[in-house]
Amino acid sequence: MQEIKTDLVVVGGGVAGSVAALAAANLGVDVILVEKNGFLGGTATAALVGPPQTFHAGEEQIISGLPQKIIDKLVKLGASPGHVYDMIGFVSTITPVDSEMFKIVLEEILLAAGVKLMYHSTLIDVEKDNDLISSTIVRSKLKEYRIKGKVFIDSTGDSELITLAGAPYQVGRASDQKTQPMSTMFKVGGIDFATIREAIKKNPDDFLLSRPRQGMDPWEFPYCSVNGFFSVIEKAKANGDFNIPRDRVLFFQQPTPGVATVNMTRVIEKSPLDGEDLSRAELEARRQVVKILNFMQKYLPGFENSYLLSIGSTIGVRESKRLIGEYTLTGEDLVRGRRFDTAISRGSYPIDIHSPDGSEMDIISMEEGTWYHIPRETTFTSQVPNLLAAGRNISTTHEAHASTRIQPSAMAIGQGVGTNAALAIKNKQYPAEVKIKALQDQLVKDGAII
Repeated sequence: MQEIKTDLVVVGGGVAGSVAALAAANLGVDVILVEKNGFLGGTATAALVGPPQTFHAGEEQIISGLPQKIIDKLVKLGASPGHVYDMIGFVSTITPVDSEMFKIVLEEILLAAGVKLMYHSTLIDVEKDNDLISSTIVRSKLKEYRIKGKVFIDSTGDSELITLAGAPYQVGRASDQKTQPMSTMFKVGGIDFATIREAIKKNPDDFLLSRPRQGMDPWEFPYCSVNGFFSVIEKAKANGDFNIPRDRVLFFQQPTPGVATVNMTRVIEKSPLDGEDLSRAELEARRQVVKILNFMQKYLPGFENSYLLSIGSTIGVRESKRLIGEYTLTGEDLVRGRRFDTAISRGSYPIDIHSPDGSEMDIISMEEGTWYHIPRETTFTSQVPNLLAAGRNISTTHEAHASTRIQPSAMAIGQGVGTNAALAIKNKQYPAEVKIKALQDQLVKDGAII
């Protein structure tokens, strides 16, 4: 077994892990990022989940720093319009990005910072010295590597490193451990968005729409997002043309002309932590893609000449295992916009729970402009002092997770966790021992908003 030594090991190259690795490398520590795919971005690129939402709470930008620098580079390359008002009104802004360019931009930025990328590599075990992780065991094809580090970040989403390290975790909702349904997103081309806007204008009560901003009517928003066609779904169900556990049409216009990503598949009663269940979920979701496309082409104005462009290469997982940290963020914390002295980032997104066993969405909205803090204690446990969580696997309740899991929040958490890890390594401390003021000062210096 080949042995590699480094300062920081990041397992999982989704948006949280990528930003965590970048933040640490920018502060001069050696970083290895282990990623199962052959590219970065996680669900944003492999599963086509998007657009990222949201960098704002009302009119106030609450996430900046490294996540904003990544968006700025995408904008410069014509792969994103930047932050635009949300036509649906679910959040204040969305940030459409081209998923293929997202892969390239993340890779270029991390390589320029000196991060070593280990693609096609899977975590299979950890080695510990008492309570501390001493190394991760990683397999790439038929070769195994022992990667020794000082601090380890789990950004796998499914808490794989947390589990192998023996750290405490919880699954799904407290009552029965069921998780939110999985969805496979797909891209459709050949869409006539002008026709769609006219349909919304004629029947606005059939859609969820934003309040007017800057004098704009919903159909004048620069990017077309649709959450509705409720009556059309009911009609198709009555005709036997729609049997998917979904009550609405949901899609988002992309930077590429005539293209939208569709978020309508729903696979319930399957565990993302069980290999057989996950395989069945992938198969079911792709069958749903075909049914949904046929429905859209037959029933939706503007989709008459549409066609399938691509399907996410992996199903999107909303929820699985979460760390039980030194503090567990609650839904009440979010709705009340709770502030913490130990904050590492902010968030602002409705509590958006897709029912684990039905077609409904349970949405708990916050007053416009409300934002909450992510405290550092949600990212670590005293049981494994050199382990950190970054992304949707931080310590939250099922309800709070439905808000914190989204991409901008995950990216901001990644910057906080990566910076914490780097300061711990440089000061020869455990992450929890880093002075919170020193961490916050460094984050602010690097453009983060605390």
